[in-house]
Amino acid sequence: MNETHSHSIISEEEINPDNAYKYTTLLFLLRRNGLIFGDEKITLLETGCGDKSCPVFETIIRIEGVEGNRELRIARKKENISRTDVYLSVKKQFPEVLN
Repeated sequence: MNETHSHSIISEEEINPDNAYKYTTLLFLLRRNGLIFGDEKITLLETGCGDKSCPVFETIIRIEGVEGNRELRIARKKENISRTDVYLSVKKQFPEVLN
């Protein structure tokens, strides 16, 4: 039986007009992969975990919009997320949005 472990929130940040310039590439990739359209509220949470069965760092991208709410999980720090990371995560977690 596995013991429960917790993920600590390292940082939480809402993407807004004042800081969107820092996330231009990420926003482009989310739009390109069909997760955002332009008017959603997007929050980035970075979590850390010391258990060897889960990623040490994980970025959770919370998207709240008229299409409903979604959480995309990527096993990287937000500054290390690549185009491939976004595509593979969307393909696994939300395959219905890919064309």
